Amino acid sequence: MIRKRYIIASLAALLALPALTNTAALLAATTVPVDDSFADGDRAQTGSSDANWWSSNSTSGNSVEIDANGLGLVSGNSGRGLHGTFTPQTLDIGGSVTATLTFTTPATVGTNKSGGLRFALMDNNSAGLAADLLSSGSSSNPLYENLPGYMVEFDVNKTDDSDDIGFRKHNVPNTVGRFLGTANTSEWTALGDGANVGYDFAANTEYVVVVKVTRTGTDTADVFSSLSQGTTLLDSHTETDGSGIANNFGMLGVWANSNAFGSTNAAGLNVDNGITFTNITVEAVGTTITNQAPAFSSDPITGASATQDAAYSGS
Repeated sequence: MIRKRYIIASLAALLALPALTNTAALLAATTVPVDDSFADGDRAQTGSSDANWWSSNSTSGNSVEIDANGLGLVSGNSGRGLHGTFTPQTLDIGGSVTATLTFTTPATVGTNKSGGLRFALMDNNSAGLAADLLSSGSSSNPLYENLPGYMVEFDVNKTDDSDDIGFRKHNVPNTVGRFLGTANTSEWTALGDGANVGYDFAANTEYVVVVKVTRTGTDTADVFSSLSQGTTLLDSHTETDGSGIANNFGMLGVWANSNAFGSTNAAGLNVDNGITFTNITVEAVGTTITNQAPAFSSDPITGASATQDAAYSGS
């Protein structure tokens, strides 16, 4: 009789274990949708860990080049951007998506460029985003009007040494539709700025930028970014988005303002025309496994698809 009661008690404890585990912890799986070193010399995805790379400012694709040196953002004396599209990652609570971008500056680096270098983690809510797109001050691009996400902006060599990292959330909807081509409050809401650090961007030097979004609650998120040179951390900061968060990420954007990096906007190998990326990775921790009997389940990664026709009317 004692042995029977012992067995029954042991079974009851085992049956209760999944419920206890459900409320205590979730097992997180890490995926790496992007690890691109551009060795294929093609801005289209040719390997499972490549992204597709597009111009964010012109349907002519004039801001993007890939050569023996890597992925180039051709900007120089023009404000230009590029973006990469990849499999969308939807975050569970506690999940995160992290973009790490390694790049080298050109021979010419500007001075006193407030928010001159911008990076963004965005939704991928339309198939039309996988294209060379227009960002124009004279017209709005509909694809940029309803695009959730976050932007971080780095000052470039401020003369008063007030360089810091600024954080913004994309307004959805907005009627400006320029994406990273503007930091106007009509399109972006400021989340805050880090302390004035006074870091510098030197010519012909390698840097690493990290942008990370962590979902901390049902409708809260932390946005982190850092800038490093080699093993030296130059600046880092975190801001919190307290409501209306972006939580699905499948696009990475980069923008350089005019005269921030490079002396010409002409493409070409070893031309002084902008920053060059040698590696870009995106890691996601957001597919969670819940201990349940008798089955295991995981959050699906989903992405919307649609069509788009954005006419080109700029240069």
